[in-house]
Amino acid sequence: MNKWSLVIFGISVLSLTACGGNEDAKESPTGKEHEEIIEYEALNGVKQIPANPERVVLLSDVYFGYLQELDVNVIATTDYVFQSPFLNEYTDGVENLGDGSAVSVEEVLALDPDLIIAYHSSEILEQLEDIATTVAVDYATLGYKDQLTEFGEMFGRQDQAAEWIGNWENQINDLKPDVQTAVGDRTISILQPTESDVYLYGNGWGRGGEIMYEELELAMPSEVEEKVGSDGYNQLQLETVPQFAGDYILTAPWTPNLDGEFLYGSSIWEGLDAVENGRVFEMDPIGYYFNDPISLEQHLEEITSFLLENK
Repeated sequence: MNKWSLVIFGISVLSLTACGGNEDAKESPTGKEHEEIIEYEALNGVKQIPANPERVVLLSDVYFGYLQELDVNVIATTDYVFQSPFLNEYTDGVENLGDGSAVSVEEVLALDPDLIIAYHSSEILEQLEDIATTVAVDYATLGYKDQLTEFGEMFGRQDQAAEWIGNWENQINDLKPDVQTAVGDRTISILQPTESDVYLYGNGWGRGGEIMYEELELAMPSEVEEKVGSDGYNQLQLETVPQFAGDYILTAPWTPNLDGEFLYGSSIWEGLDAVENGRVFEMDPIGYYFNDPISLEQHLEEITSFLLENK
């Protein structure tokens, strides 16, 4: 992926008329002749983005909390946002478009957006571009701090992004010594069961990974590091779970409609050291899918409390 660049410039169109000896600026029918425009190089080309968009349709739900942190007005997004206990309070007045993979072009058109943000892999990306300025994004290409910085540049809100990052790093620095002392040399794993196997996560895919491994610098088992590799995740067969289970485990069913019994009801699970010693943290399966600033702040509080209380 090419490095994204940004050039901010203003567009001002001023029509002058003489009336009674006075010169007045005539407003256009849209009232947007003084609107600041940002030229932004997205994955799908250079885009002209309004610096203060009023009607953003967000089809890449994982970025909802990023835009909220930057005070960008999202009028519609997809279902996972509304299921997250960490984001739900920010959804008043936001339309729920349901399953992100099933959103139609007609639904988006009816919302009359002035900006659309969608995954680069979207099958309707070209059609969305015919509706309004559309920015394509790609999940996990950037770390969460770089992603916030990128959105700050996209909307000309670099100072807001930098302020959050500075405050966040201060929080981490305050908590890290006590957490590292409590955990010591114990390891931590992230496991999410499906109906027939188990997902194993490292850093970069939410689910507490960025907080534990990147920020607090806690250790995953060496076997986990090898297994997840550069992708940041992998799948396990049930019988291999003990090889990758840390002294602490963060877990949740892979989707909310699963109960996780494939793993949690097994004798293999019951025999894990973390389970026997009460060092299992149960994540919200949707809330921990997100790794935006708003969600991460609440993840940090929950995870550090758990680790400090379960030495």
